[in-house]
Amino acid sequence: MPLLSNLKIAKTISVKQTLVNLIAEQAELDDEFLPSPDNVAGFLQCVRLALPYFSAYIGSTPFANYICLLVITKLKEIEELEGGAELSLDIIKLLAELSPFSLRMNKIKNHCPEFLTAADNAQRFRDLKARLQFLARGVQSGIKTFRESLVSNKSKETKAEETKMKAIALRTMNNINTLIKDLFRTPPTFKTCHSFMETSDNCQCCSQT
Repeated sequence: MPLLSNLKIAKTISVKQTLVNLIAEQAELDDEFLPSPDNVAGFLQCVRLALPYFSAYIGSTPFANYICLLVITKLKEIEELEGGAELSLDIIKLLAELSPFSLRMNKIKNHCPEFLTAADNAQRFRDLKARLQFLARGVQSGIKTFRESLVSNKSKETKAEETKMKAIALRTMNNINTLIKDLFRTPPTFKTCHSFMETSDNCQCCSQT
C-alpha cells in the first residue's frame, strides 16, 4: 500500500477513494469486532494506512463509526490484553485523527444553521456566550501559566517528559480557546489541531503556542 501511494495516479481523488475502500474491506468494517491481539493490531494498521487518504472529499465516517459503535465498547476487554493500555490509547488517538474528516460538526452546522442565531433562540445564544466567556477566562489563565512554566523550564534543568506534558497541556488549552472563539463566529467554524501530536507550522492552534 505505501508503494501505491507514491505513484502519481494515486494522487487523484478517485484512486484515493478506491484505496480507502480496499483498506475498509481489509478492516472488515461490516463484521463484529473481536478484541483479540491479532484483530486489534490488524485494525489499527488498517486505520493508519487509510489516514493519509482522508480529506474534505474522502470522508472517514465508516472508520469513525466503527470505532465509536463497535471498538470503544470493547475497550475494557482490550485493556486486559498484553499492552492493552497502550492499545486503548492508540484507538482513542486514531479516532481523534479520523474525526476531522468525518465532518460531523460541519454537517450539524449545515443541518440547522440558525440553531443559535435565529431570533427566537436569542436567549439561548446569550446563555451560551455567557458560559463560554466564563470558561474562556479560566482557559486563558491556564495558557498564561503553562507558557510561563515552559519559558522557565528553558532556563533550568527539567525532565524532558515533564516539559513534553506541559507542551501538550498548552496545546490542549489553545484548542479549547480556539473552539470558544470559533463558536462566536457567524457561522461557527471548527479549526483545532490534535493536542497529542507534534506542532505544525500550518496549524492555527499550534501557531499560538
